[in-house]
Amino acid sequence: KQLAAMANPWRDLVLDYAKSKERRPWTEESDRFLLCAGLRVGFDGMEEVQRLIRSSWMFKFDWWFKSRTPAELQARFRFLLRMFVT
Repeated sequence: KQLAAMANPWRDLVLDYAKSKERRPWTEESDRFLLCAGLRVGFDGMEEVQRLIRSSWMFKFDWWFKSRTPAELQARFRFLLRMFVT
């Protein structure tokens, strides 16, 4: 619902992270991309999301994000969805 109300959620979505002291390798750009792409292709389409990440110019030099497995992407996607619902 919230994403549908935005003109361009790929760019305008702001994620409100809980204050944490741990180092996060996930960036706001990668989380935004993962959330939007995951919603577009569906929960079981993480292999397609992985292909989108690897072919995106936005992450040309982000080797950490490009090397995530579909299972890791799905776990992060699930976390982001929970963050949005609550």
